Amino acid sequence: MALDYLQGLPTQEPYTEETVDKVKDLLNSGQVDVNEVSTYFSVPKALVVQSLTDIPPSAYNSGALTEPQVDAVEKLIRTGVMSTPEVWTR
Repeated sequence: MALDYLQGLPTQEPYTEETVDKVKDLLNSGQVDVNEVSTYFSVPKALVVQSLTDIPPSAYNSGALTEPQVDAVEKLIRTGVMSTPEVWTR
């Protein structure tokens, strides 16, 4: 189960840089997805995605995404970290 990868990580803020880096690595490798991280840490999915991509949620609705930001989102979709519908419901 993918949540096993998160077991033992502290679920309360403040999160250490080590915890954030571990979660980012797990997400980027496709070992966990946005929903699992959101559930485990009880944080909104938009916050998880923003942490991964450095894209503020408002950028999706404004249409002001840069090419590198679009590439970052496409990578999340390709690796199964996030689905296309999840991108548009942010």
